[in-house]
Amino acid sequence: MLKHYLFLICALIATFIAKPVAAQSPNTATMIVTVVDQNSAIVKDAKVSVVNTATGAVRDAVTGEEGSATIAALSLTGEYKVTVAMTGFTAEDVNGLTLRAGQTATVKVKLVASGGKSEVTVYGTAEGVRADPQIGLPLDSKRIDETPIIGRKASTLP
Repeated sequence: MLKHYLFLICALIATFIAKPVAAQSPNTATMIVTVVDQNSAIVKDAKVSVVNTATGAVRDAVTGEEGSATIAALSLTGEYKVTVAMTGFTAEDVNGLTLRAGQTATVKVKLVASGGKSEVTVYGTAEGVRADPQIGLPLDSKRIDETPIIGRKASTLP
């Protein structure tokens, strides 16, 4: 009889332990963001921001050697916006991403090289740069006709 009670107690314990474990489902999701350039080459060290538009929660990551970043344990409530930024490229946004329980979503973002910023510095004299169109001597047609061209190239004439 003692064996029956011991068996019954073990069966009840196993039933109560196994049932909650089987009923659990993940209430989060994972997002893998892969970043490439306009030639489909990977972009490493790009900053990836994932924003939950419903809650405003922000998760940041940086792409690794393989050009991807993994953001785990994302809440299922709301939609997500992914923003990718990298120096020398235009920032790119992906909007309206909805996640499901236990899902691993893969998002591929293509960055386009930007023109960059150029700066020109002009160094001159204290007087500044001359603005008048006459820098040298004016040549009239008579003087041009009288100039000897022996030993000179025609392309060196005015």
